Amino acid sequence: MKQKRTNTRWIAYLLLLVGGVLFTVSCSTSEDTSSVAFRLTDAPDTSGITNVKVTVSEIKVNESADAADGQGGSWKVLTLNPAKEVDLLTLANGVTESLGELTITGGTQINQIRLVVDQAKVSLDQGATYIPLTIPSKSIKIVNAFQVPLSGSINIVLDFDVSRSIVKTGNGTYILKPAIRSIVENEAGRITGTAPAGATVYAYKDGTYIEGTEPTTSSDRDGDGTLDPAFPNAYASTLVKSDGTFTLAFMDPGTYDLVLVQGDQHKLFDNNLVVESNKGTQAGELAF
Repeated sequence: MKQKRTNTRWIAYLLLLVGGVLFTVSCSTSEDTSSVAFRLTDAPDTSGITNVKVTVSEIKVNESADAADGQGGSWKVLTLNPAKEVDLLTLANGVTESLGELTITGGTQINQIRLVVDQAKVSLDQGATYIPLTIPSKSIKIVNAFQVPLSGSINIVLDFDVSRSIVKTGNGTYILKPAIRSIVENEAGRITGTAPAGATVYAYKDGTYIEGTEPTTSSDRDGDGTLDPAFPNAYASTLVKSDGTFTLAFMDPGTYDLVLVQGDQHKLFDNNLVVESNKGTQAGELAF
């Protein structure tokens, strides 16, 4: 009888051991996932363009900053079906447009984003007529590093700078040469203030604006037959609204100087504004 009880204990022990192993294996093979949302915003255009419409069909991400588009199995793809048309010039002063969400393995580091633009067009007459944009490459590469949390979600904002992205050629056609920066929304700060309505406010990283060196007008500076933008080294820009307020949104933490531009006037405000994550910085009143 004693032997029988001993055998029963051993059987129970073995069952518990096997059950524990099975439980461990099942836990270790599960993957935590996170949601990565993409939003589009825009810095304004000052060249007379009234509308810029782009049609986005895919967003791709990769852990490698050097991976070629379409090569390797590490691309994660968000397909927009149907493709989404967005008027970029409606997305200023912190306004954003959602492009969708991608589920990805938690803990992944995104080092490259590809924005696939199927077509683009511009208007000079408030949308009455449109001129097609030539797109040299429909797959637009954006390199930056984003750590995806083990679980939860992050919002990545893609800031499409129209003034530096739309290039006019000598024969009157337009080319899309995208200048896009990216930032995690809750890591970004903002600068707000007041200035003359209709003016443009440019933000420069502290010490990078040099009076007399920075181009303040559009011109063909590299001799390729296309107009290069004014204030090309600005980090960000925005138009002052009709009520005299402005917001420079989705700014990386750091120290910035501002340049106020209206018509032929421009003025540097070397005010060393400090931007912190998820906080607002007040620039006060800017005036000529």
